[in-house]
Amino acid sequence: TSDQLFPVQSESQTKRLRYAQVLREHKDLWSSRAYLDLIPQDAHWIERRPRLCHASVAAHAALLDNFQIPDRAFQYRHVIEEALDLFHTWRKWPLHDEAHGWKFKAQKEDMKIYSHAVDGEAVDIIKGEATMPYSTPVVAGVLVHPHHRRKWDEKIDELVKVEQCTPYSSVVYLSVKTPTIFITYRDMVALVFVYAFPDGSVLIGSRSIEHPKYPPKKTRVRANIYLNMWHVRPLYEGNIMHSKVTFYAHVSLGGSLPSWLVNEASVDLPSGILKVRQYIENVYRELHQPGMLYIPPWPLLKAMHVDIGWMDLQPQQTYDDADDSSGSGSSGSGDATADGDEKDVVQSSTQPQPQQQPHM
Repeated sequence: TSDQLFPVQSESQTKRLRYAQVLREHKDLWSSRAYLDLIPQDAHWIERRPRLCHASVAAHAALLDNFQIPDRAFQYRHVIEEALDLFHTWRKWPLHDEAHGWKFKAQKEDMKIYSHAVDGEAVDIIKGEATMPYSTPVVAGVLVHPHHRRKWDEKIDELVKVEQCTPYSSVVYLSVKTPTIFITYRDMVALVFVYAFPDGSVLIGSRSIEHPKYPPKKTRVRANIYLNMWHVRPLYEGNIMHSKVTFYAHVSLGGSLPSWLVNEASVDLPSGILKVRQYIENVYRELHQPGMLYIPPWPLLKAMHVDIGWMDLQPQQTYDDADDSSGSGSSGSGDATADGDEKDVVQSSTQPQPQQQPHM
């Protein structure tokens, strides 16, 4: 319905009517001509340096601390609130503190993996962290696209969108393979949510729910996702053409599993960071084409110097790098560094609001 298309603080009758028309004619925004026509014909547009607002480590932390979900009241709103409460707790745990925070577990390439034990759970809470040599809009555009998920995640058996709940969230059914025929496939039903911000960051999370259309199956063991969360942001303290990617996961696989499989699964969860990075490298020359990236028009596609027309929720948006209007693919370092974060701390009393994700 048209009242789902824009958050209350950004509604306009014209925008709502235009979105309603788009969605009457297409299954989602991403496949519509209105979205595909926004994609530049320039084959190098994905190399453009993003324009950001309040781009610093300190300002980003403040944004997360003050973030309130914009979703209207709906059946699963509390699920998102619970998920974000977990995320805020986990992201503030100190590193290398086995008693109160994250214990270093392993390193794969440049990705560091940490764990936090939970009483009564066979699988620890896991955190993986690494950087990618791609801008956040590109990384987010791949992560949100189900076609790419099926390609980079070879464990996917089935991935079905069950329903759209709000502009930011939807219910999905997921079935995953196991490493041997003697272990039953796992499945889960989860609420998936996506929030993108004008500082170039994005949160992509999921948490298990029960749904009447997908009760447990005899051919699957129902797993439980306490929380999976991708936290992707520009590398404010270095090169904003690169992304810092952190993945958090706490999943109960259900049933009775051998310890070797549980341990393998716990370490493999954050390895998705490396899989996505390698996948982007493999398909990078194709990503500029229309339909290859699901980048939210506002703020992330706009940040790539793309005129998004009537989809622009904040036409008067100002940027930290106001003098850079060339849109060139500069790969120089970002405006904010680790030594200069405070100069970019939020410049107004209003926290930037996230972008809706219409009909993912």
